[in-house]
Amino acid sequence: MAFRAGKTGARQTAVNAAATITSALIGQGVLIDAEDVIAKLTSIRDELFDDLVAYVAEDNETFEAAEKAAPKRSGGSRPTGGKNGSGGKAISADTAREVELTWGKFKGVTLGELESMSVEDAEEYGYDKSGLDYLKYLSRNDSNDFMATRATSILKARRASSEDDE
Repeated sequence: MAFRAGKTGARQTAVNAAATITSALIGQGVLIDAEDVIAKLTSIRDELFDDLVAYVAEDNETFEAAEKAAPKRSGGSRPTGGKNGSGGKAISADTAREVELTWGKFKGVTLGELESMSVEDAEEYGYDKSGLDYLKYLSRNDSNDFMATRATSILKARRASSEDDE
């Protein structure tokens, strides 16, 4: 189960930030009256908390999507249905190309899009190599069998295709 961010941390962050901002306003002489200080602190805290809760909800949606994309686990440490999470069946490269990344620099990009992504295109995502290089990394990533198996399927198909061309 992925980590779930809660509202408690967001509330504490909002309180800390509001206290820092309010202290600065007191130091500048902008706030003098105790009631004004409390009102300003509360106002800043509430505004920041509302913004942070939106980020928490967005993060939790991302975690939930990653859980849904990952293979289900049973009592053991391996995904159900074998190592690749596909019930022991081979995964076609075409099927693998349709899988969308739900985390990281390439969140929202399919493995097929990643496969054909140039260095220039990948740089727009903050990655300094080609999408194919990232696909190779995913194929070696032993912490996510689901993606590693699909990336490997694509790479094997590419190798087979290049051998056929020879």
